[in-house]
Amino acid sequence: MATTPARQDPNVQHRFDGDVKVLNSSGEARAAIRKALSALHQNVHVPGNVPVQISADIKIGVAGADAKQHTYTVTVTSNDFDAGSFAQQVPSASAGANASTPSVRNVTPGAATPANGQPGHAHPTPQPGSRKVDEDDDVVEIRPFKRPKLKDSTSSPALGQKGAQAQKGSTTEQTFASREDEMYHLTKGWNTEWKQQGGWLFDNITKLNAANTNNTYRLESKMASVQDVLGNSINSANLSVLNELANVSTKLIPWLETCRKTSADSMNARSEKWRTSSANFHDQTRREREAAEQRIERKLEEQRELLLRLAKASGVDAQKVQEAGAIASREESLGAQLTAELNMEAEKS
Repeated sequence: MATTPARQDPNVQHRFDGDVKVLNSSGEARAAIRKALSALHQNVHVPGNVPVQISADIKIGVAGADAKQHTYTVTVTSNDFDAGSFAQQVPSASAGANASTPSVRNVTPGAATPANGQPGHAHPTPQPGSRKVDEDDDVVEIRPFKRPKLKDSTSSPALGQKGAQAQKGSTTEQTFASREDEMYHLTKGWNTEWKQQGGWLFDNITKLNAANTNNTYRLESKMASVQDVLGNSINSANLSVLNELANVSTKLIPWLETCRKTSADSMNARSEKWRTSSANFHDQTRREREAAEQRIERKLEEQRELLLRLAKASGVDAQKVQEAGAIASREESLGAQLTAELNMEAEKS
């Protein structure tokens, strides 16, 4: 993967001459101005990729009992911008540069560097008071203390006393500025270290996440292969069992049909045998009964004839006796019939 060269940020130099109260209240607005000028520098610099310098001189007039004018100057310069060559190429810009280009004010009062290099002079380097736009988070800027010019402190006691007070105030401001500078460098170093540690932590977390992702992917791949093997084994086992059941069913159904047919045939044969044997038995019984009845009738006929001969020998009219017996038997049968009818009527009632 091709890497793009890192974009070089322009050198932003700014200076505020005025009261600290106005300085503190205009911090966000001044940061917005620096960002706007940096964006303008980027828009002008990018299309032609040529060195560009943008300067702005803002004057703030505050009226009232303590009327005063405050000045805020900002210069945004490309790192490869040569002010000397530019002044030679554009002479009209040389005079304007001397009047409008601000000098770089260091955080420590009294220390300053030129804003634009002279011909053959090296380009200015960023000072604690002139930071990058994205790094500029200052809230309080210490304006320089303007000391009065003293020719001889002994000639004028009042001026000497004022000079001592001014020197004492300058020392206090220098101490405060040095502490602020140390705090700035400490905060910046801590921020850089924090970014490095954060990058290390992010890289380690990313590596752990990638390792976990790879482990999860490998585990899922193994599980998928195991599931495929188990699925194929289960499918083959189910198929073999189903084939065996189909074969058993194919063999079992004809066997059951044969058993049913054999059982039905045996039942039919048994029933037929029973019917035949029963018919033979009843026929044999009927014939035996008829033969017995015939024998009894012959014996009765023989006894009747014997009785008739005995009656005839005794002088008894057998015919009248037979008629009287027939009448008595009929009366007995009629009486029995009447008795049966009466019994039936009684049961019904």
